[in-house]
Amino acid sequence: MGLRRAEVVLVSILAVLAVLVTLVVRAQPPPSESLEAIHFNTEEYVGKRVRLSGTVRVFQDTGAPYYVLEDAQQNRVLLRSDPRALAPLVGKGLTVTGVVGFDDTAGIYLTVQDLAPNR
Repeated sequence: MGLRRAEVVLVSILAVLAVLVTLVVRAQPPPSESLEAIHFNTEEYVGKRVRLSGTVRVFQDTGAPYYVLEDAQQNRVLLRSDPRALAPLVGKGLTVTGVVGFDDTAGIYLTVQDLAPNR
């Protein structure tokens, strides 16, 4: 005995609705957070998708240069992204979307998913 046709249609409609709701939720922009909040409450943000704004800075303590997003109080988050995309933005304001992470070597970092120069 198979499902009746009406049951198949209902299940199909519910599946499509579930997919649409998931897509709408994911399409919404993540919340804007401050670098200060990320810096002082890192554990609350690790694994979360956020939007941050600041100025791109470059440092070269050891090895290859690395890029950070910095606010006026010098709170910083390492930007994990293609250095070729970040190099021309050094010294400029930037809004970045990505996922916050932390490790003992790099400290607080953002895996960049999207970036846009501030206007």
